[in-house]
Amino acid sequence: MSEGADPVSQPIDHAAVGRAASTIEGVFGNNWAFVIPAQGPEAGSVVPLAIGPMRSELTGPAFVGDDTLLLSVQHPGENAPFDRPGETVTSDIEMLGLDGRVFTQRRTVPVGSNWPSNIEGRPADPPRPAVVGIRRKDGGRLF
Repeated sequence: MSEGADPVSQPIDHAAVGRAASTIEGVFGNNWAFVIPAQGPEAGSVVPLAIGPMRSELTGPAFVGDDTLLLSVQHPGENAPFDRPGETVTSDIEMLGLDGRVFTQRRTVPVGSNWPSNIEGRPADPPRPAVVGIRRKDGGRLF
């Protein structure tokens, strides 16, 4: 690849803490937002709520009332090509399971992103940051 992420394998020391752990670069995949309900049938469980576009961060969560969550989508597709729709890259990632054991997870992800242009019908446009609102389809409380 001439642009975008360098798909070089990087070993991860799962025992590293502090500065050693924070220097790891090259996250492979999407950024997620999770919730842990305090009550109800899923209380105490980690529940996926939102997934960001490739090479982005979901930041600044803010609630508007009890039915809307706002999230900022920062630098989607940053430093990655967005003019190759459908092209993917696969990598084996060493992960640390909740049981403390290391396992390998194979991930296949798009090379880049041009979000939100791709959902607006302009696939040749560059990616742009945005703020999105998340609501329930039935209009009820979000949590």
